Amino acid sequence: MKELTDADDILKEWLGHLSGTALAWATPYLNDVLDTTPNQARTFTLQNFLDAFNRTYAFENIQDNCR
Repeated sequence: MKELTDADDILKEWLGHLSGTALAWATPYLNDVLDTTPNQARTFTLQNFLDAFNRTYAFENIQDNCR
């Protein structure tokens, strides 16, 4: 991940690799991390995203692997 250390930069990197329905699903995370309003508190964190992503997509991968 290009030696990124800032959580927002890491989240942007992850979001940049999504497409299709996964990108549509992640739109609230993308909007939040790109919000440049001064003193705006983040609604989502990198860990929020990773937890939600795993809950949403990990089960599908397990099912596909079992098939």
